[in-house]
Amino acid sequence: MKKIGFFLFAFVIGISFVNANPTATLITNRNSVEVGQSVTATVRVTGTAAWNINIVGSGNTGGCSQRFADASGNAQNVTRTFSVTCRATSRGSIRFVVTGDITAANGVNRTVSANRTISVVPASPVLASNNYLSSLSVGGFTLDNAFDKTVSDYNLTVPPNTTSVNISAAAEHARATVAGTGSVNLSAGLNNIEVVVTAENGSKRTYTIRIIVEEEPIEIRIGEEIFTIIRNKEGLPDVSILFEVDTITIEDKEIAVYRNIRTDMILIGLKDSEGNVALYIYDEEKETFTLFNEHTFSQLILFIFSPSDVTIPRGFISTTLLLNDEEVEAYKNENIEGFYLIYGMNVETGETGLYLYDSEENTIQRYVEGIGDNIREDLYLTIIIALFAILIISYIIFILIISKGNRKRTKIIDNTAKLKKLN
Repeated sequence: MKKIGFFLFAFVIGISFVNANPTATLITNRNSVEVGQSVTATVRVTGTAAWNINIVGSGNTGGCSQRFADASGNAQNVTRTFSVTCRATSRGSIRFVVTGDITAANGVNRTVSANRTISVVPASPVLASNNYLSSLSVGGFTLDNAFDKTVSDYNLTVPPNTTSVNISAAAEHARATVAGTGSVNLSAGLNNIEVVVTAENGSKRTYTIRIIVEEEPIEIRIGEEIFTIIRNKEGLPDVSILFEVDTITIEDKEIAVYRNIRTDMILIGLKDSEGNVALYIYDEEKETFTLFNEHTFSQLILFIFSPSDVTIPRGFISTTLLLNDEEVEAYKNENIEGFYLIYGMNVETGETGLYLYDSEENTIQRYVEGIGDNIREDLYLTIIIALFAILIISYIIFILIISKGNRKRTKIIDNTAKLKKLN
């Protein structure tokens, strides 16, 4: 009985599937579209062995109708989808109408009729992304480079006591905004002025003007020449890592300087009458300036100078030497070519003294006074001893020769005396 019941159940189910009515459903991918956008209408048929479907799109569109007619090919029910895409051309609506019929495998035929209307709304405005300037200027002054909208950084130097400038700028796009223009206050030294352009879509671009307000010059005299003190750090030449930027006060004005972190040496930038800038050692107590020349030998950084009280060791004569394209005072070895003594200070330790320089290998080492003298004294002593030994040996040979000659004369005299006696 259980088996019979099961087969009856299966048969009824099978009959119900065979005799199931075909269905058709219309859907769209949008409820509304903007002008210029597209919308797709899709008809989905199920339980269908054959179909004859028409999809017509009309209204504010260029037209997008299509007919789909076919069969499953094996007289079996299948599921199929048919789509049409329409582009909205103007504000209003697009109406999709579906007509036709579908037939199931069991011969059941059904009429298809459906429609759907999609609203067409005005297109949202496209927000501009242009955030360029079309012009940038500083009233009464000329930037270091001609304006180029793709270049973001500019430099400008203005005279001492300039307290403000007027920044003018215009956006390239009409709906972009510009901030940072107008009258801008300045302080002595470096001023970074930013002009920000904001595009309609919110994207930003920043143009920077680096304005340096020249400070009142402080002039000093070294010998017969007039120099101007460099007051801001941007104007100082580069120096080794043994120095760090610091400030001191000269004539009640703040001066940017380099200070040696170990020796407390102070370097100040001075500009000569031709505009050349060099570093000078500044003695705060004596208020004196000495040209700073930094030379690097392997791991040794040496400041070379010429003290007035230096004693030239024996065997060396005063001369000049070219180091790193700079002529310095040196002492040349009279006997050995290519060796020089130079007087300098170890910038790292602050120790001063003579250094022995080998020009052929470009090496340098500390010179200990007296080492060469001891070597020469030992050499002189050796020569004297050798000469004395030669003299003694020569004297002994001379004595031996004389002694031998005397013996010969004595023998001759004795023989002569014997011959006289015999006669």
